[in-house]
Amino acid sequence: MGKYNKNNPWDVLKEDHEEMYEYYDKYKESKDWKERTQWLDKIHWELARHSAAEELRLYPLIEKHLEKGKFLVQTALLEHTLVKENLAAFEVLSKWDEKDIDLKLFDELVDRFMVDLRAHNNEEEELQFPKLDEKLSEEEKLELAKQLSAAKEAAPTHVHPHMPNRPSQGLGLFAPVQGLVDKTFDAIVGRPRDALSSPAE
Repeated sequence: MGKYNKNNPWDVLKEDHEEMYEYYDKYKESKDWKERTQWLDKIHWELARHSAAEELRLYPLIEKHLEKGKFLVQTALLEHTLVKENLAAFEVLSKWDEKDIDLKLFDELVDRFMVDLRAHNNEEEELQFPKLDEKLSEEEKLELAKQLSAAKEAAPTHVHPHMPNRPSQGLGLFAPVQGLVDKTFDAIVGRPRDALSSPAE
């Protein structure tokens, strides 16, 4: 995805959004249940890291610099919680045997989830990113890009709907610790991060 600049914070986040959509397209294209659940897990993996990075690094700036920023952040955190709860449910159902799943209904649930996710992402890209871009200096934007990338590397790889989601609640401490726990668990169970070709890899 060479069109994105790793030194631009909005590009860092937009690239994440684009990866989620490409994984979803691969999910829709596949007719194999195991393969579909692996593409869904890639969405889960990307969203877990992305949401933690936003909550830790982006949302404090929105709250500080944008009009009604506190309300915008509270709304976004509520949307993140709903996203995490859905992904946690999908993770459980993905482990079921295909014969026990109503595939049509499962697809409808995933489709509705992605519609809501796109709406959330579009609001960020079209409204919040441009407004925040005007408030930050070039140095601040470069630092934010670095912070977002670093936060993603240390972030949890599974969603945790009930984990603190604000720096004031200890997110900066909990996220890297939970990230280490998640990565250890992934290694033990052999979570297939690279079992399928990825658009970004």
